[in-house]
Amino acid sequence: MVTFIKIRQRTRGWLLFMILAVFGCAIAAEIRGTVEDAKTSSPLKGADVLIKNTTLGNSTDGEGRFVISGVAEGRCELMVSLLGYQSRTVKLTVGTEGTASVQIKLTPVLLPMEPVWVTGASYRDVLSTPDVQSEALDLSVTEVPRVTMEQQHSKTLVDAMSYMPGAMIENRGRKVKQFLSFRGQRYPYPDYAVDGVWQKEFLELPYFFSSQDIESLEIMRSSAVLLTGLSTMAGVVNVKTREYEESETTARLEYGSYQSMRGLFSHGGKVNALSYAGSLGFFKTKGPANKNAAEQVANAFGKIKWEPNRNFYLQTSAFYLTADRELLLAQPPADSSYWQKVDAYDPVKALLLTLSSRYRMGERASLEVKASYADRKPDYKSYNTLTDQTSRYREPDHELNLTVIQAISLFRDNTVRGGFFYNHWVAPHGKRFYYGKACDTETFAGVLMDEQRLGKLYLDAGLRWEKTHWNRYGAFSINESAKGLTKVTPVVDEWQRPMMMGTLGAAYHFTETISLHGHAAFGRVQPRAGTMTAEMVEPLDEKQIKADVGVQKLSPELGRFSLVYFLTRQDNAIALSGATKTLNGRVLELYLNRDQYQTGLETEWQSAWLWHQIRPFVNCTYVLAKESSKGTMVRNEEYPQWITAAGLLRQGRLLEVNLLGKYLSGFKGSQFLPAGVPPQPLGDFVNVDVIVTWNALPQTRTRLYFELRNLFDKKYATSIGYPDFGRRMYAGITKTW
Repeated sequence: MVTFIKIRQRTRGWLLFMILAVFGCAIAAEIRGTVEDAKTSSPLKGADVLIKNTTLGNSTDGEGRFVISGVAEGRCELMVSLLGYQSRTVKLTVGTEGTASVQIKLTPVLLPMEPVWVTGASYRDVLSTPDVQSEALDLSVTEVPRVTMEQQHSKTLVDAMSYMPGAMIENRGRKVKQFLSFRGQRYPYPDYAVDGVWQKEFLELPYFFSSQDIESLEIMRSSAVLLTGLSTMAGVVNVKTREYEESETTARLEYGSYQSMRGLFSHGGKVNALSYAGSLGFFKTKGPANKNAAEQVANAFGKIKWEPNRNFYLQTSAFYLTADRELLLAQPPADSSYWQKVDAYDPVKALLLTLSSRYRMGERASLEVKASYADRKPDYKSYNTLTDQTSRYREPDHELNLTVIQAISLFRDNTVRGGFFYNHWVAPHGKRFYYGKACDTETFAGVLMDEQRLGKLYLDAGLRWEKTHWNRYGAFSINESAKGLTKVTPVVDEWQRPMMMGTLGAAYHFTETISLHGHAAFGRVQPRAGTMTAEMVEPLDEKQIKADVGVQKLSPELGRFSLVYFLTRQDNAIALSGATKTLNGRVLELYLNRDQYQTGLETEWQSAWLWHQIRPFVNCTYVLAKESSKGTMVRNEEYPQWITAAGLLRQGRLLEVNLLGKYLSGFKGSQFLPAGVPPQPLGDFVNVDVIVTWNALPQTRTRLYFELRNLFDKKYATSIGYPDFGRRMYAGITKTW
């Protein structure tokens, strides 16, 4: 029996009106297009193409083609993404004829999605990116694209890395407000590079560096990074500054807890071969009452890039900031000195200039040259509430960096790269914990790396030599503290013994979607000249071994899954003992040898878009850190064993909801405690953030958003005496032209 339901003409009219109001589009309109590799022009299969602020989208077929039906006439934005490629947003207009065509090119990054075995070509075009890291390290390198930073509403460089695998952020109130570490590797902390140029003294700036000026982040968690930076132990974060493919202007205004205000105006575009970017921003907050936590920051950014053809580019950028920042007062159990002194940066100013160029000499060679100059001028003010005295210190420093990398393809499937690095750093008055100890150092390094592909097997080997001349050096410290070493005599005009490191790497692709990656680095570090132990003998040479081994699975439908084992081992590690000795009128710091290592597992799932609306991610890192103590290996309890992050993004035509969560297991801390007090518990918390964005006026590209940080109001801490402020709320509006 068939039942027919009659619907009145008026009801049908209301239903049609509601459908058009909800979907805002003409049923007949559609967008057709192709997605290709920007380097090879090969069609890309499985790329997600989604109309921004809608649920409309599709994936490309085997020929790179896609069709999206039910599109409204007028302007719209296509968000295009594919694992192994840099995501893009493309603007276009659907005309009255009801059909629009577009050709989209994606730039490959560290994780290619569709290798073409028959050509025997490298997954990376090394000649176009001479500083790219070994393919064997793919599983230990994460790229954070701009679209992810926007979805998570990251405000600063550090914010953008909060949910990376194994990331731990130590929030403090001191001169360096936030320290970032991965996989239990601290002291030293990870280094930073800007547009591929390593920065020696950058720790104070990530908190001030606006995410609006960042195109993407390349986070190299492995301690075996060879071609970016001069650090060998804790990894490198490479900040790639903002670029535009077409004209765009954005304005943003935000207000929130503790009378916080944030504003931004940015503009960029591209005219023929010349692209440009610029921005102005400010941030101001009073902070919690009676905590000495007021801040105000103003920053500016500019960049110009000229790329007349695929063989040559020249670009320069500038970043400037001026800020006043009060140093947050600590609370018990921190030592009383940290809550009796009212300190502030008044002000801090910084200028960072970069210049880079690449010239590709045909199909077999390329040369890349990069340079940077940084000038930082922090003025530090300290008021002691007990003595009613105010002290002022100036802690300026500047550095010059130069990187030169030559890549040569000797024969098919083989590439050799040679690199030269130079850094000159001067801190005439010292700074932070070594204020009053002038520093002037020059570091030279050379790298040679060879890569060979044998079908599905990739092999590489590298060698690095590094040597530093101390024109003057007095920044001796233990765990970023000069306590006990303040009377040590600075070293003057002395060459340090060279450091050597060798690397071996391999990657094997079982199929187009399953691959195995392994990398090992090993080296020997000799004690610097004049180094002595408490027995007044020279310490033994330090032996270093670092390894990353893992497997990954790529799927256009489900995304990327990886599992990695990592190890950093130091036998006879040369460490400061904390003791000093006066010899012939000269105060010497004393060293010791001890074994220490960090090992663990890291798993990560980065989902593709599910049903064109939902995109989850999960990562979990287990770290076991040990060090020798009285002849036995004991766990280093000052680092959490478990670090887990997860998120769920739901994107619709009018409403976008992002849930973000993080868990740190319990650990202990000793820094900032009074002398004689045993380490105190830290961590052991779950933090949840909720972000809701409403596309209020789709046609004018106006968006309203609301952020709820620390949803459960947890007063957790990652540093002694500096707990989180608790639940915070922010609301803002963004307008894009």
